Amino acid sequence: MLFDNTARQVGSAARHIQERHVANCAKADPAHGAGVAKALGIDLKVREMEMTLEPDANAEGHDPSNLQQAKALTTQAQDRIACGILYQREDTPHFYDRLIPRQGVETTCVEEVRRYDVSEYWKELV
Repeated sequence: MLFDNTARQVGSAARHIQERHVANCAKADPAHGAGVAKALGIDLKVREMEMTLEPDANAEGHDPSNLQQAKALTTQAQDRIACGILYQREDTPHFYDRLIPRQGVETTCVEEVRRYDVSEYWKELV
């Protein structure tokens, strides 16, 4: 259901935007990226080959605390578009750390997605 919801939200975007979204999802969690790709009808193997044009700047040694270097990466996009965390202030809490319901939770959001049988609830409505 999560993947179908995402596909509905991103489905009207241009194909390259959908593919970029799949790439970002896959970098965060490969299983999530695969699920979103399947829901959008994107061949993940083809997308993985194309991702070589979108290198992970952090894996290549980029320092996300260097603002000047981050600005340079964003303007040098003729051949490759750098992905990853380009700039992050250490004195600002991470997004997930600021979410009150997520505090103290060790699992990822994707790991917490479960299927629920809601047929009993539907009986009350019908």
